[in-house]
Amino acid sequence: MNATYGSLIQMYGARNYAWGISFVSLVVGLALDGEALVGANYDPMCNEMFHAERGKGAFLNDDPIHVSDRPNLSKSMVGFDLSYAGGDGASNGLQVIQAMLNDVGSTRTWGRRRWEYPTPPLGGTTYTSTTDWNPGTRWRLLLIEEAGGVVTDRAGNRAGLFSDGIIASSAGLHAEFMRRTEGMAWRNPTHRTV
Repeated sequence: MNATYGSLIQMYGARNYAWGISFVSLVVGLALDGEALVGANYDPMCNEMFHAERGKGAFLNDDPIHVSDRPNLSKSMVGFDLSYAGGDGASNGLQVIQAMLNDVGSTRTWGRRRWEYPTPPLGGTTYTSTTDWNPGTRWRLLLIEEAGGVVTDRAGNRAGLFSDGIIASSAGLHAEFMRRTEGMAWRNPTHRTV
């Protein structure tokens, strides 16, 4: 059997750290043939570690976590990342925010990857990202899937390492988000997807 293993050790929040903002985390993960097997995201400032293993669930420190059972976006927070949007990406993302602003519980642009992906398993958040090609993403997609969530690209296909735009949430909130963004420019791919 010819298998390809990959590992990742990375610091997130380097840009924050460079500006003197102490929002950082350390990420470690292991993948086999492009599929995440295990990963952890440690926030030394809060002493919190999110971790997941394929088929074994998702955890915050020692406590199991699960995506929210909130029934709709009007009772949920929607998080966005516009930081890596090139071309019209940021304005297209802002179109989504503007269209939903008065019909969701709240919106956020985190600017802190430590929080972007762990928040769907912690409760009522749908997370969307303009582009997320960073290698640390793969394990964080595992975290959400192991917490019972759905993670897709803009077209609704299961997200992968090079997916263009990430939507992550519970199945019900994900379906509502996809319906509400149908036809918006944000849903158009901005780069090659795998």
